[in-house]
Amino acid sequence: MVAVAAMAWVSRRSNRRVLSISLIGLVLVIMAGILGGVTVLTELVWWVVLFHLGIAEGVLACLTIVVLMTWRASPSPFPREPADRPSDGFAALVLTSAIGVFALILSGSYMVGYGAGSACGSWPLCSGGLIPDGAAYAIHMGHRIFAAAVGLLLVATTLSAWSRRSRRPELGWCSLLLLAVFTIQIIVGAMIVWSGFSSQMRAIHLSIATLVWIATVSLATLTFYSVGRMQLKSDGITGPPAPGLKA
Repeated sequence: MVAVAAMAWVSRRSNRRVLSISLIGLVLVIMAGILGGVTVLTELVWWVVLFHLGIAEGVLACLTIVVLMTWRASPSPFPREPADRPSDGFAALVLTSAIGVFALILSGSYMVGYGAGSACGSWPLCSGGLIPDGAAYAIHMGHRIFAAAVGLLLVATTLSAWSRRSRRPELGWCSLLLLAVFTIQIIVGAMIVWSGFSSQMRAIHLSIATLVWIATVSLATLTFYSVGRMQLKSDGITGPPAPGLKA
């Protein structure tokens, strides 16, 4: 992240978005390092672990945005023409999805930190009910119900993005990828229960959750920014556009 921030300062200083997000990522890495030490010193207190995870996901978000915003125009698989501004409804849907996915990741961290990660030994219901009595059961099932709600939100987002594929094909394909990864995440979540809450499946579950987050941030970035147009600005190109690229 130090190298990314340094390169952004040297070669992308004119692009304030790239520079600022790179610097934010660097600050978040430093904060994550400090919180990593606090996590050890406090012997994995749940709220410190939760903050540490949230900041780590923030670092990945910054890195994802910077990658897409500095994507080279020539080999880019995205449309070469400036993209339409997203409608308010679609933009709100994408932002809500991003917030939902981030909150879902943190809710999983809270569930594990509370000690409710293995409270429910069956799936999809917990001991034959939706929310059995007991705080641990309620927290565990609350995470599952929240995951189902976020899943429905991602389905709506994907349908909306796919309807725009004639003009913005990258939105349609990115949303399909997001929904596919989220579906795998749900399956892995069930496999955690079926495997007796093995540590390996838990690690895979968290890893795929991070992939879901990266896909969500990618969709949001592609929604609000035109990759090809921003690349021309960041590179300082003032001559004629490349073949197939509208002025």
